[in-house]
Amino acid sequence: MKQLSTIKKYLSYILLVIVVLSMLFLIASIVKSAYFYQYDNDEIYHVQRAYLIASGIKSYISFFFVFTDIFHKIIAPIILFFGLTFATLAKVRVFMIILFVSRIILTALLIDKVFNRKVALLFIPILLLDPFTIFSSMQIRPDNLMMTVYTLGLLIFTVSLIKSSKSLLFLSGAIFGLSFFILLKIVPQLMVLFFVYGIYCIMNRELKNFVLLLDGFLLTTIIFCLYHLFNGSLILMFKQVYIISFSLSDLITPTSRIYYGFFHQPNNGFIYGLMGKPLTWFYAWILPLFAFAGAYLALTNVVKSKEKIFIKEKNLIKIILIGSLIVQFIFLLSLNTAFIQYYIPFQWLLALFTAVIIEDLIFNKFTSGILSILTKTVIFVLFITLCFVSVKANNSRMEFRSDYQAFQYNYLWSKIPQGKAIFPSFLFRPIVHPVTEGFNNSEDYNGFYASIDKKLPSYIYSFGNAKLPYLIIDSPDRFYNLEIGLDKYVKDHYKIIDNKINLYQRVK
Repeated sequence: MKQLSTIKKYLSYILLVIVVLSMLFLIASIVKSAYFYQYDNDEIYHVQRAYLIASGIKSYISFFFVFTDIFHKIIAPIILFFGLTFATLAKVRVFMIILFVSRIILTALLIDKVFNRKVALLFIPILLLDPFTIFSSMQIRPDNLMMTVYTLGLLIFTVSLIKSSKSLLFLSGAIFGLSFFILLKIVPQLMVLFFVYGIYCIMNRELKNFVLLLDGFLLTTIIFCLYHLFNGSLILMFKQVYIISFSLSDLITPTSRIYYGFFHQPNNGFIYGLMGKPLTWFYAWILPLFAFAGAYLALTNVVKSKEKIFIKEKNLIKIILIGSLIVQFIFLLSLNTAFIQYYIPFQWLLALFTAVIIEDLIFNKFTSGILSILTKTVIFVLFITLCFVSVKANNSRMEFRSDYQAFQYNYLWSKIPQGKAIFPSFLFRPIVHPVTEGFNNSEDYNGFYASIDKKLPSYIYSFGNAKLPYLIIDSPDRFYNLEIGLDKYVKDHYKIIDNKINLYQRVK
């Protein structure tokens, strides 16, 4: 009997070492995949706007912008410090990786307080095995800053309830406000939190606490608005970020809509790392099923709790998290265009509640006997297999490296000296027109841009007033449709100097 116990002990150590090594290989592949993966167009877009801000150009006043510029002002010093080279993009990516690691730690701490240590530890590999998470959660997007700030706010909110700390409650409200102003995509989860906590406060006659949370949110709102008021951009910012950005969805035609589930299609080497239907593809499909099972289990446990549902603080947070999962999913289903970044606020909830159901299977449902051994064996084998496939997929994804992009940008920069403007807007080069991209001059776009500012200058005026030195006209029909007479203006003032990239230089 003693010998059997010793064997079990050593076997446990061996399995633990295998798990730890698998996690180390997985983490290494994730970091390399995130660092070396090519830069998507919207990442370049955000870096370019950060460069414009770092150069002293005012958002909303000098150029049209449908995002708040909090994220861009945070990464602007990185650009200034490391310089206007392609290598600087990698430095910004390192910052995004650090943000992601911070978010995982904050989320694990939150789960440990609300559920238990086992669920928190299970959450980490489940999240890191999710191909959507690895593809998008370390890219240069404000979504990832928004989620990190929101997670910090939720952790502080949880601690404030457990410790009955009014100062922490106020602070959490302020942090929630910051996450809201970084990006509006956090609104579904904030709505659930404020709604559920509001009911909790009414039922427990603690309206002063709810007002305190709102006061924190209001403080951030006041600071945000006062900054833009003194900056002279308040009205323009409000129009562009909170009014015009929503009208963008009106320009989406039925043929260009991307519904939830689009990224679940197989043969996508960008997201899944491997073509066909790899195990990572099956994982992406199964994860929501396990998550909703875990959410149902958590809700059942709350209802069965001896305490009243809205009295125990941990139960309150669980209800908020369950509600967030449901509302976030409904929100994704309702979107006309569910880009991959819309999955970022959703995937952590899937990983959390999947961890809940797996923890229950391992430690509650089957604690001894053949079923316990079988369950743990199956989960262990699946974990090792998923780690192996994920490492392979992450390494494969690195084939989509940014080397070709570096070559393209360095080639163009060799033609356009630093500090010289170009239209359309180009990475690390100044602008001359409030609308930095060239759009089709259709009736829809006319109405859209007319709503930005009725006094928007013409392209010809902007080009002439700034003596715009360079133009890229890769699609003449689209470019010349921007404005009547633009084709004649270009013919009179520019000549093509590089047919390879359709680059025009001003001659008079």
